[in-house]
Amino acid sequence: MGGAKKKYAAGFREEWNEKFPWLKQIKGGKKCTVCDIPIAGGLSHIERHASREYHIKNFKVAQSTPKLDAFVENTTKHCPSTEAAKKLEIMVCLFVAEHNLPFTILDHLNQIIKNGIPDSKLPKNFL
Repeated sequence: MGGAKKKYAAGFREEWNEKFPWLKQIKGGKKCTVCDIPIAGGLSHIERHASREYHIKNFKVAQSTPKLDAFVENTTKHCPSTEAAKKLEIMVCLFVAEHNLPFTILDHLNQIIKNGIPDSKLPKNFL
């Protein structure tokens, strides 16, 4: 009756993120975002991985590498003219589709709208 001990898969615990910010929950377990490898096991496995030479090296490189969003301008600002331009663009596309017009007319219509209303900010963001 003395069978093998039943193994339990160690799940992911949110409190591990406080000590290991590079640890991420993935489907079926957890992974190191610095080394981009999955980590099986519990806390002792995570600590052992954190002490490995390749992880320490990768972690130092990741800290010294600037993040990509530092170079990219945030374009998600809500500007009224941008929102209005999106609305106009959708309306024009719906008009073209509804009346079964060729999409190539949009190339010319774009210039007509931009040149036809030169004092407005709306055409600058259009198409």
